[in-house]
Amino acid sequence: MNQFLSKLRGAWEDEANPQREKRLLLLALGCVFGWGLLAHAYGFLNGSFSHDGLNAIFADGVEVYWKMQLGRFGAVIYRRLIRGRLHLPWLLGMLSLLWTGLAAYLTAKLLRLRRPAAVALVSGVMIVNLSTIAMCGSYLYEMDMNLFAVLLAALAVFLWDRFDWPGTVLGALLVTGVLSFYQSLLAVVIGLILLRCIRRLLDGERFALVFFSGLQSLPMLVIGGGLYTLLLRHMERTRGVPFNTGSYNSVFRAMERTEADPRLFDALGDVYRSFAAAFFDSGASHLNARTLWLHVLLAALAAALLLLFLARGKTGRTEKLLLLVLTALLPLGLNVARLFSGRDGHDLMKYAFWLSYLLPLLLADAEALPLPRAAKAGRAAAALMAALLLWGSVYTANAVYVKKDLEQKATLSLMTRVLGRLENTEGYVPGETELVFVGANGALNPELYGFSTYADITGADAVSAIPGSFSTYYYNAYRAYFTYVLNTRVLLADDAAWDAMQTDERVLAMPVYPAQGCIRELDGLWVVKLGADA
Repeated sequence: MNQFLSKLRGAWEDEANPQREKRLLLLALGCVFGWGLLAHAYGFLNGSFSHDGLNAIFADGVEVYWKMQLGRFGAVIYRRLIRGRLHLPWLLGMLSLLWTGLAAYLTAKLLRLRRPAAVALVSGVMIVNLSTIAMCGSYLYEMDMNLFAVLLAALAVFLWDRFDWPGTVLGALLVTGVLSFYQSLLAVVIGLILLRCIRRLLDGERFALVFFSGLQSLPMLVIGGGLYTLLLRHMERTRGVPFNTGSYNSVFRAMERTEADPRLFDALGDVYRSFAAAFFDSGASHLNARTLWLHVLLAALAAALLLLFLARGKTGRTEKLLLLVLTALLPLGLNVARLFSGRDGHDLMKYAFWLSYLLPLLLADAEALPLPRAAKAGRAAAALMAALLLWGSVYTANAVYVKKDLEQKATLSLMTRVLGRLENTEGYVPGETELVFVGANGALNPELYGFSTYADITGADAVSAIPGSFSTYYYNAYRAYFTYVLNTRVLLADDAAWDAMQTDERVLAMPVYPAQGCIRELDGLWVVKLGADA
C-alpha cells in the first residue's frame, strides 16, 4: 500500500523540477478561468432562468425524479453533497471553472503538453465550446455537474495510464461515476484514451507497449459500464424508479436500437457523417464562413502533419499503421453516443467532439516528427487557428447570452400583461381559478433580428423564456415561472386537463393573444391561448 501511495505522489510531480507541476496547475486553472470568464461571465452574472432551467430554479421532487429516470443518480448525490438544490448562477459558474481547470491540468499532463501556449489552448477548448455555451445559456443548473463528470473522466484516464492494473480498477469506478452524471460523457474517456495512445506513438514508443496498454483500457470501460448497469437495476428494484427508455437521451436507448441503422456499416457511416457535420456543415448554428474555413484549414493541417509523420517519422511501420488506425477511430470514439442512440444528439451530448481540436496540436508537437522547422511552423499554425476558433466561440457565447437575456425580459413583459388581463377578467380569482396555457408565445416576434445565427444552438432556439405549452413538462415550466419569476399565485390544471385542451376543437378555434377572446372559460377551466402552434 505504501508503495502504491508513493507511486501516486510521484505521478503528480516532475522529479527533475518539482515546481513545474505547480506552475502547470496554476497555468491550467488560470487559463480556464481567463477563457471561461471572457466567454461565460455574462451568463454567470445574469443567470438563465429559461427553457429547462425554469424547472430547476429549485430542484424539487419532479426534477430529482426526472434525473433518476434518466439514470443520472450521480447528479442527485452531487447536489446533496456539494452545492444544494438552488440554481445559483455565479456559484455554479465558479464550480464549473474549477472542475474544468483541474480537468485541463490532468489532460495537459496526460498528453505531455508543456508549452504554455499549448496548455492555454487546451484549457480554452475544454471550457469554451458549443457544448459549454449551450450549458451556460440554458442548462446552467447542471453545467457544474457535467463538467465535474469531465474531471472524473480525465482522472480515470490518468489513473489508467499511470498505475497499470490498480489504476485500471480505480479508473473503472470513475467511469461509473461519469455515466451516473451524463452518459454521453463516456466519449470523453474514450477520446482521451485514444489521444493518449496517439501521443505515445508520436513520441516514438514501440507498437507493443502502446497496443497492449490500449487494450488494458477496455476492462476499465467494461467494468465501469457493468457496475453502472448493476447499480441502475438495483435502484429500479429497491426504489421502484421506472427508467426512461424512449427518448433520445435515455440511458437504455442503446438497448433499443433495432429500428435505426441495424446494419453495422450503415451505423458507423452515420457516426462519421454526423461527426463531420458538426464541423463542416455550413448550416450549423455556430458556423459562419470564417469558422467553416478555419475548420477546413485545421483539418488540412492535421492531415498534412500526419502524412509527414507517416512518410518521415522516426518510428517503425507497425507504429505508423497503429497511429493511422487510432486517428481514424478518433471520430468514432468521440461520437460513441450517436452509435449507441442511433439519433441526433443535441449540443450538450457533443462535448467530446471538441477534443479533436487537440489532434493537430499533438501532431505538431511530436518528438519523433522530422524537420524541426516544419514542426515549429505546424505548431504556430495550429495554435493560431485554435486561438481564432476560441475567439469566435467567445463571441458566440456572449451573443447567445445577450439573446437569452433579451428574451427573458420580453417574456417578463408579455406574461405581466397576460397576468394583468387575467386579473381584470370578471370571474377570475388568483390562486383559485384553474388555468391552462395553449400554444407558444405567439405575441412575441418569431425571430430576434440579428441573432438568427445562434437560434439552432440547443436551448437558444425559442424567442421566449418559456419554450411552449405542448407538454406537461413545459407545463411545469409555467408553474415555475409564475412561482419564482412573477412570484404570484396561480392554480394550473392537472396533467390530463392540460393535455386535453391542447387539441380541443373549441380551443383551436380561439383567437391568439392579445386578441379579444384569447381567454375563455371551458368546462370549468380558464384557457389562455398564447399561440396557434405549440
